[in-house]
Amino acid sequence: MNKRLKKNFTLIAFLLLVNVVGFLSAQAYFSSAKGTSVLNTQVLLESVSFNPKMVAPSKWLELTIDLLRKNR
Repeated sequence: MNKRLKKNFTLIAFLLLVNVVGFLSAQAYFSSAKGTSVLNTQVLLESVSFNPKMVAPSKWLELTIDLLRKNR
């Protein structure tokens, strides 16, 4: 059981690392890209609206906590 919990923490740490690397590379890419500074309101409205195709980050957090609870 302890081995399984260690494996889950390793997986979570790996996913966080991939997320940070992806964020930093996207930030570096978009900081050097030239474009308009005007924000498209349609893109903003689509990103803020609750789209059923997208899973909320809180749902991922809930699934992770449930996974950790089951392994205890």
